Amino acid sequence: MVYGRLLGQNLSVAGKIFEIDRPVNLIGRGKDCTIVVLDPSVSRMHAKITVDEESRLRVEDLRSSNGSFLNDQRIESGYLRHGDRVRSGNVEFVVELAEEFRQNIDADIVHAKGNRGLVLWILLVALVVGGGGWLTYYLFLRPDPMAPGWIAAFDGYEQGLAKLGEGVKEDFLEDKLEFAEQQIKAQNWAAALDTFNRLATADPKNQEVKDGITRVNMELTAKKAFGEAKEAEKKNDYATSIKNLKAIPKESAYYAGAQEDLKALMSVKEELKKVAASACKQGSNAECLSFLKQAQAIDPTDAELNASIKKLEGGK
Repeated sequence: MVYGRLLGQNLSVAGKIFEIDRPVNLIGRGKDCTIVVLDPSVSRMHAKITVDEESRLRVEDLRSSNGSFLNDQRIESGYLRHGDRVRSGNVEFVVELAEEFRQNIDADIVHAKGNRGLVLWILLVALVVGGGGWLTYYLFLRPDPMAPGWIAAFDGYEQGLAKLGEGVKEDFLEDKLEFAEQQIKAQNWAAALDTFNRLATADPKNQEVKDGITRVNMELTAKKAFGEAKEAEKKNDYATSIKNLKAIPKESAYYAGAQEDLKALMSVKEELKKVAASACKQGSNAECLSFLKQAQAIDPTDAELNASIKKLEGGK
């Protein structure tokens, strides 16, 4: 039975029609989705549209990276009316309900969270415990994908379901790894590290997750060093500033900024040498020596500078 259709409005779905003809319809980039949408803003398992016992269509976000929207309002879930606009990431559809299902929906139902009642919960739990399969568990019991042990819930089922469960695990991991990469690009280190740490709980042997944790920790250390370098420079503590700047590795997002600051400090060194020379000409040897030592802290390898300091110190 066809309950309705999604009419693609833009990007890769423009002009395409997707029929809602089953009780559960997954939207996303994943190959196991009912409605496959090839767009980078759409997660591998982005949203689902379910048909309830009264043939009403309900859309629900599946913890996607870029969110699900109903008539431009970001939602976790909501019931669909004929003519509604549904958006997954940047990809938009218009809802067209079958003629026989275009009934009005009470406002309270529109905002309902979709609780199905104690009897249905007991039935679903019984299905899962009795081997009803990961699909029932995932689609209806709505586990928290980031909770420790979530992926482990797919383990232990009969061999016939193992491959399908593994595919869902892979999509889940790839989707969250993609989210973590987005946070890294935005330099939201705390959010990226939290995502990697929670993925490590779910899949402790995943090398990409381990590498992500190492990478983010490196960036957090580099960020600290960069901040301390800035503070030291404000206090004219050039030795500490340069030490921190040089400690920032090439792989870091802060490396380019550190190199720019080091270059700028070389200009400061030349200015300090000029000020020192002026003080020496005026006979202010102590002041001259002070400026030269500040310049030396910036560049201890400057032979001419070191010779001038040695000469002044020897003449005290």
